[in-house]
Amino acid sequence: MVIVFASKNPAKVAAVKKYINSQIKREIELVFLDVDSNVSPTPFSNEECLLGARNRIVAARKVTADADLYIGAEGGVFPLGEHLM
Repeated sequence: MVIVFASKNPAKVAAVKKYINSQIKREIELVFLDVDSNVSPTPFSNEECLLGARNRIVAARKVTADADLYIGAEGGVFPLGEHLM
């Protein structure tokens, strides 16, 4: 099984490795690609985060078209009252 994760961000990579290795009990190949999300460097809404994650998957499929699973993740913040979450 080949899983492509559409980021090389160290924090995201560590989280994905930890999760995949704890949940999938068969031989897998994890591929990490540095692809653009085509959103703001720090997205400021859930919608922009979702769009960035989807954009990463689309870009990853253009680079590696034969994987079994593609994962896109985008971190961001959103306003909640006077605070950013």
